[in-house]
Parts: sequence; structure tokens; C-alpha cells
Amino acid sequence: MTVSTEFLRDALKADYGITVSAFHRLGGYDSVNYRVDTDSGQLVAKIYPEEASADEVMAEIAIAKKIALKLPDAVQAAVPTLAGGKFSRLTDGRILGVLEFLEGEFIGDGNADEKESFQIGEFLGRIDESLFGFESAALKARAQSWDLRNSFLVKPKLEFIGNGKKRSLARYFLNQFLERLAGWNFKLRRSYIHGDAHGENILRMNDGEFAIIDYGDACHSFLLSEIAIAATYRMFGSRDPIGAAVPAVAGYSSVVPLTEEECDAFFYFVGARLASSVCHSAEAKTEKPHDEYIARSEAGAWELMERLIETGPVDTENRIRTACGHAPRNLDDTALQFNRRSSTTSTALSLQFSRPIHMKSAAFQYMYDISGNAYLDCYNNIPQVGHCHPVVVEAGQRAMSELNTNTRYLNDTFNRYSERLLARFPRELDRVFFVNSGSAATDLALRLGEAFIGSNSVAAMEFGYHGNTRAAIEVSHYKFAGKGGKGTREDVYALPIPDRFKAGIDESETTQIYLEKARDVLEGKGSLTFIAEPIVGCGGQVPLSSGYLEGIYAMVRGAGGITISDEVQTGFGRLGKHFWGFEMHGVVPDIVVLGKPIANGHPMGAVVTSRRIAEAFETGMEFFSSFGGNPVSCSIAEAVLDVLEAEKLPENAEIVGHYLFGRLEELRQRFASIGDVRGGGLFLGVEMVVGGDPQKPATALVGTIKDGLRDSGILVGSDGPSDNVLKIKPPLCFTKQNADRFVENLDSILEKHEQHD
Repeated sequence: MTVSTEFLRDALKADYGITVSAFHRLGGYDSVNYRVDTDSGQLVAKIYPEEASADEVMAEIAIAKKIALKLPDAVQAAVPTLAGGKFSRLTDGRILGVLEFLEGEFIGDGNADEKESFQIGEFLGRIDESLFGFESAALKARAQSWDLRNSFLVKPKLEFIGNGKKRSLARYFLNQFLERLAGWNFKLRRSYIHGDAHGENILRMNDGEFAIIDYGDACHSFLLSEIAIAATYRMFGSRDPIGAAVPAVAGYSSVVPLTEEECDAFFYFVGARLASSVCHSAEAKTEKPHDEYIARSEAGAWELMERLIETGPVDTENRIRTACGHAPRNLDDTALQFNRRSSTTSTALSLQFSRPIHMKSAAFQYMYDISGNAYLDCYNNIPQVGHCHPVVVEAGQRAMSELNTNTRYLNDTFNRYSERLLARFPRELDRVFFVNSGSAATDLALRLGEAFIGSNSVAAMEFGYHGNTRAAIEVSHYKFAGKGGKGTREDVYALPIPDRFKAGIDESETTQIYLEKARDVLEGKGSLTFIAEPIVGCGGQVPLSSGYLEGIYAMVRGAGGITISDEVQTGFGRLGKHFWGFEMHGVVPDIVVLGKPIANGHPMGAVVTSRRIAEAFETGMEFFSSFGGNPVSCSIAEAVLDVLEAEKLPENAEIVGHYLFGRLEELRQRFASIGDVRGGGLFLGVEMVVGGDPQKPATALVGTIKDGLRDSGILVGSDGPSDNVLKIKPPLCFTKQNADRFVENLDSILEKHEQHD
């Protein structure tokens, strides 16, 4: 509700005896504020929001008075009414207060030098120190959503954020804060604080000292909130936000020393403040869409949240600890952890790097090690929608708190997810079996094939990989013919991979030649099951050439066999415009194998097939998977579909993947060591060779690249028969900026390599 200046003019005259010559509207979130010019100077007229009680207004006046006992020039004094009261009532019931006007300049958000940031922190420390011993029942009982103690009240406001990706970012910080607060709740000190020390509430006065205005968010809350909120606004616009926050935190701690627990909580308090801010702004804009004050810091808040995700909590924790005189908590114990692992685990379970990384946490497309290093993840395709995605995490937590059982009972989640998943497939693929991994899915798919055609014979692609069960390894050429492999059954046939780069011919010729090679292998073998990935991942991210699958499917079906598409790596929108890899080849398989990203890393897999194949499996022997299809798994998997849709991640994979492919192609034109760039969406391969020769793999160079990227905070994998292909398959929230960072670092490494070659 607004108020006319004429109405306000009359009220000020009647209640305060103030004659106003001019009104100047000031910013305000919930209250209506004016600077009023009078014959005797300037004052501030504040109309409190409708829900404000007289007790709260009196408490705000009292807290300013308490601060003034030690810092007399730092606060606004209340101007009494003609009757000697602290405020008056308007005829609509709202409270009108008049305050002194302080001459000074707002410090604004961001862009403060270290000295001023330290001084700001020091000033807030003195403010809070002056409130020790203050008591107010009204402020202690205040339950406003801006108070970080009440961040759970903000969560319903997330729905006002229209952009799905931004909504998830804010949800992540709120969830992380609330989850960790459960452990810190009784370790963090509480006190009375100002509660909103942003750059438009702090003034630098003409004498160089600071003053603070607006006690509308004053509350009894976590003491840490004061400096965390203030430091948040010091970080705006900084490339190193934690570096920008450190002086302010150090200044505050020089007056009110922060405890170790408060230092550790700082990152999450800042994140919660940012999330709270954008949620309140989104809600307020529905009522006041053109209010500039409401949206003044929104862009900076979103940018800062992205920066914090890039930085990570571990580095923040250590830097804040150091600033407050505490020792860093997260020291590098990689050697210790390696020795512990080696004493309990076989070396057959390999590590990603020769210099292992001890990971501590992750968020979206970033991972953080124990020392605070943040890594851009260009490699892990299992967290399809992003590491620790809040929607997925919430779904799992809710489901685990309600029901987790096997599929011998009916439950809505199983049915709903089954229907939603099958709706993504061609109509003829209308039956689903759930298991607990992609490997188990392959195993079951092979059993379905055998039951339907009455033959155990299998044809698979050279260098293909389909899982770690015995049956899966028997059809995985990458394993049974690779290092340590011992061959396979006589009725398993490996088909040469149609790799146009290795063949040195165009795609159509590749297809025809390799279809003939396949015909030579399969001639006279009778009915069999054919299994293949649409893009052969372990073969070096090699897309099967155009028309090849169509020809193979016809060949196999013509001999009475069936086809399996292994979508464990290529499915769920990774390829961009094709939700499933088989769609890029214009074919419909008889059976589809799903795993890895189906539940964003939660152990789950599925087999999708037709009714007629499923019925052939119904021989009287029961199929049962203890964990497959349980309500928790299905809830998490359904959340993955929700996020893919809400955040338009397949579309993002198409746009960013196309952009990244183009940038990699530019590098290929410049560097002879890049032999081929291939793949689709965010499932790409870069084959490194010597002098552009397809027959000379540059395996050592790939090792150099991986180590160099790792040292620059970028994770990438490698594969292929000669381990000379960079595998790029990041979470689908990967951005063009991430792509630029990856390419620029790869460019730098290759430039140095060619200079020394």
C-alpha cells in the first residue's frame, strides 16, 4: 500500500508540527521512506509496513539508542511527536516515524579497497559489541524470513524464480545452509544484530567515520550473520570474491573474534544470504515489477553465486580461518588416504591420476579437493544434471524418510516413473525392468535376447564396453581383448568399428566398407543378439558412421536376431537434440540399456523393451532385483527428468556442445597433433596423433594434457585402444564460459608442446 505525499504532509504537520517544503522518495523494501525538506533542515519520514507492530518499532528505536551510547554519531535518533511519543499512527493504521537525516555518502556494494573493507568490518564489530547485554522480547520473537536463522521460510519463495537453472542454484545454497546448520546450530553464538549491513545502509560521514541506518531487519540471530551479510556485498563484482571478503571479516574479527565454527560456516551464510535475496526479489517483483530498489542487487547476487560455486567451500573455509587467526582445517592428507586405500583395496580398482586427488565435495560442474582446489569437471557423465543437484538430493531425502522397499509391493512412485520414462521412447518400446546398475541392465538385456531368439550368440562392436558382470565382460571387446583380457566365448563376435578417421575415407564409404566387414563376420552365424553404443565411448568416442546401424539392424533382424542399444553413456539428453543415441541413427532398437545418469549417480539401471520380448521372458522363473525399482531410486530418477525438463539441459547440451565442437575444430586447424574432433552434444572426443597421422597415436601427449589441465583445475579423461583420445562428457549444466576455459587451457598446453617438440 502506498501513501500520497499530501496525506503524509498533513500527518507530519498534525503529529509532529513539521512543515514540509519538498518530498524525495528513498529506497525501501517493505517500508515507504521519504527525505523531507523543512525550514529547519532535512529529516526522514518512514512509514512502516502494515505488519509492523508497535513493540517492534519501539525495539528498533531502542536498539539504535543502545548503539548510540558507545557510538553516538553512528545512528539516527528518533524525532518525538508533539505529544512526546516515539511514533504516530496514520488513519490507515500504519505507523509513521520520523528520524534524523544523516549527511554522508553511501559506501555502495563492492569496489572497496582493503583498508576501507577492514574499516567497515571493524565498524560492524563495534556495533555488535555495543549490543552485548541488550534485551528485547519483541526482536527475539521476530520471525522474519530475512533473518538467516529462518531461512527455511524462504524456500517456498523459490517458485517465484522463473529460470529453472537459477532456481536450482538458489535452492542449492539454501539446502546446503540448512543441512549444515543442523550440526552448527548450538555452536554458533547468538546476539542482537543490525541484520542488513549492505552498501545502501552504511554511510561514510563527512568526518570519515561510518554510520548505519534502517533497523527494519534488526533481530536476535546468529552473530556471524552480521559480517557474513556485510561481506556478501563487499564481494559484488570481484573476480576473487573471497579475497574481497577477507579484509572485512578480519576487521570484524579484530573487535569480535570469530570462532573456528563461525569461520567454517561463513561460506554457507553468504550463500544463504544471496539465495534469500534473489528469492525475496523474485517474489517482490510479482507485486512491484518496476521497482528498481527491489532489483538493485539481483544481477550481482546471481553472478556472485556462480563465482562461489567456482571457488568452493573448502578454499573459503581456509582463507577465512587464516584471516581470523585460526589454522586451516583442511590440510592435504592425500598420501595418508592413498596408503589407507592401498591397505584395504585391490590395485585393480584404479585411480584417475598418477597423483591422486582427495576430493571432499562437489556442486554442479565443479569438484573440490581437501586442500580447497576447485576443479571444472569435464569428465564425469554420471552426475548428468550436475553434482549434488538440490532437486535430486531433496527427492532422495524425502523418499528415504518415507518408504524404501522392493518391488513386491505396489507404490505410486514406481508406476509414475515407469510411465514418464517410457513416454520418452518410441511407442513399441513399452515395457521396463529396473535394476541397480548399467552392468546389471546389460546382463538382463542379454538374457531377454536369449529368451526371445533362443540363442546365446552375440555380436558386439570392437572396443565396446557394456559393464562389469561376467556376461557383460564377455561381450565387451574393450575388456576381453584388452590388457589382462582372456578372450571370450566362441559365439561372441566382434565387429570392426566403422571409424572414418582411422579408415581415412569419407563417412558414406566407411559405412559401406564396414557393413561388408560385418557381413563377413556374421555370415552363417544364424540368429543372434547385437549390442552397441551409438557412440563407442571406450573405443575413443567414435560415432558409428551414418547408416551403419540401420544396415546392421536390418542384417541382424533378417537372420532372426534382435538389437540392443546401450544408452548408458549417450542417453538422457547428453547428445543434445537426440534424447537417446539411437535417434541420431534413425533406428529403433528392440532393447535399450540404461544406467549411469539415470539417477545422477544413485545406483540404478533399467532395461526398456517391447511387450513381445518381455512376454518371451515370462517362462515361470521370477525375475527379481532386490534394489531395482525401489521407491527411493525411482524418486531420484524422476527428479532427474524434472531437472532435465525444467532447466532445458538437453537444449543446453546441444547449444554448448555445438559451440565447444566449433572451438575444438579451430584448434584442430592449428595443431597437427589433433587428428580428429568427433561426437555430439556434450559427448565429444579429441583424438591426438603424431603429425596428423591416424596410425600414430600420441598417447604420451594425452597424458601431458590431462596432467596440465588438472594443474589448471580442469578434469578430463582419456580412452580409446591406444588411450590417445580426450573424453569430454561433463555434467549437462556445462556453460560456454566453461567451454572457453577448457579450450584456452588446451590451446596453451598444445602451444608449449609444439614449441618444444
